[in-house]
Amino acid sequence: MSGILHRRSLVRLPMWETLLAALLLASCLVQVILTPWFLNWYTIADVSTQFAEKGIVALPLALLIIAGEIDISVASIMAAASVAMGLAAAAGFGTPVLVLVGIGTGAICGALNGALVAGLQVPSIVATIGTMSLFRGAAYAVLGDRVIKAYPAGFDVFGQGFVAGPVSVELAIFSFVAAACAIVLHRSTAGRRIYAIGAAPTVALWSGIAVQRMRFLLFLLVGAASGLASVLLTSRLGSTRPTIAQGWSSTSSAW
Repeated sequence: MSGILHRRSLVRLPMWETLLAALLLASCLVQVILTPWFLNWYTIADVSTQFAEKGIVALPLALLIIAGEIDISVASIMAAASVAMGLAAAAGFGTPVLVLVGIGTGAICGALNGALVAGLQVPSIVATIGTMSLFRGAAYAVLGDRVIKAYPAGFDVFGQGFVAGPVSVELAIFSFVAAACAIVLHRSTAGRRIYAIGAAPTVALWSGIAVQRMRFLLFLLVGAASGLASVLLTSRLGSTRPTIAQGWSSTSSAW
């Protein structure tokens, strides 16, 4: 009996990532069999614009979650960034300035979240619930029920343009962000510190890791990524309204 148990203990189940990859491949195979349009280039291009914006937010948010924190204000940050870009566009600024305004507004909102959590020691779930209402409320206060569509020519390239063939600009940006996050998480000292903070923050602090500074930087990164996603979403829709990205907060909490 002990020999049987020993042999069974040597049998290793696949990692959960492997199981997920196998399920994904099986699902794709079924879709290919059921419809000839599943692997159509135009279908792939259209789908890529749907997940790229959320993926750009989800990647740095995953780093924040690994560190033991959460940010459910990302959708409201996107709304605030979109409103800021709309106001800048209405004032006559060009596309480069609009991109900087969008990312910069997101970074400022992320810095506020980081200051509340890392500086004032407010629990991240409490802090970001408050700022979620604050940022979305500010968007409504500025725009009300108005819609801004006065964007310059060329701004639509971020959400509607293609790099080559069916490869959209959004997919290219998402791929770059994914590669950068993978390198940071798995091939850098910062990635090891993120894991350490999430596993045991007190031990990480006594090991010489600047825990609160790392938390602040992660919130700042999530905010900047939300601003970038807002640039892509606003460009794809071609308009700004305070309801933009409404409902994404429940998706972010699932992440």
